[in-house]
Amino acid sequence: MRSAIVVGAGTSGAIVARRLTDAGVAVTLIEAGGYDTNPAIHDPSRAGELWHSAEDWDYFTVPQTHAGGRRLHLPRGKVTGGSHALNAMIWVRGAASDYDAWERAGAQGWGWAEVEPVYEAIENDLLPVTDDYPLSPIQASIIDAAVQEGLTHNPDYNAGTLDGVSQEQVTMRDGRRVNTWTAYAQPVAEKLTIVTGREVHSVIVRDGRAVGVRLGEGEESEEVLADEVILAAGAIGSPVILLRSGIGPAADLTALGIPVVQDSPGVGQNLHDHLLSPVIFTT
Repeated sequence: MRSAIVVGAGTSGAIVARRLTDAGVAVTLIEAGGYDTNPAIHDPSRAGELWHSAEDWDYFTVPQTHAGGRRLHLPRGKVTGGSHALNAMIWVRGAASDYDAWERAGAQGWGWAEVEPVYEAIENDLLPVTDDYPLSPIQASIIDAAVQEGLTHNPDYNAGTLDGVSQEQVTMRDGRRVNTWTAYAQPVAEKLTIVTGREVHSVIVRDGRAVGVRLGEGEESEEVLADEVILAAGAIGSPVILLRSGIGPAADLTALGIPVVQDSPGVGQNLHDHLLSPVIFTT
């Protein structure tokens, strides 16, 4: 039986672990955080409690020139479920033109014609996507006011047209959060080898291929080996692990005293994100 290590039990890692397990692969799933025992994770109305909590890596940006020099909070999940255990569960496919542009830039297989059926499969598989939930009178009045101001009411922003005002589509069932951990990985947990509370420091590379990962560093470090290694530690976590492994821009690694294993100029570059600036009122 082939073996695989999946680093990160979050949004993507939980799905990858499930699909590999279904295919008969022996999976070791490694999560730096713990299990999702915090009740605030499962109650969408308490999502605000999760920022700066034990389940949040609690990153901050460098000072932002166009935000008055402020450092902005960049929450990332440190728990089974990852950032999908902390976020607002909003389901947005994105713009078809973006996917087609990525394919034209060289990301073969990422054009909208290839990606749209994958979204449709997910939405009809284990992850519930719904806008069938009641709005409070204040929420409903916000949509009504936007329409009165001239915005188009868009009943389904995932149907191809993004513009307008909409009720959010969310991954929720019976008023409780559903994330990829609870939908995909948790139901097959007994088939997985799950390691929690251990951060992956780096990938072990021998003879030019990844053969495992190193948990921790120094005297407390531990090696875990497998036939395959899949990094699913998020847009920040995965590049960090690669860079610590000596995989990244050679000049940057050399400047930090990290031996270069593979000169990969794109690692850790060109992150695009949407930062949240919440305005919260008590009603």
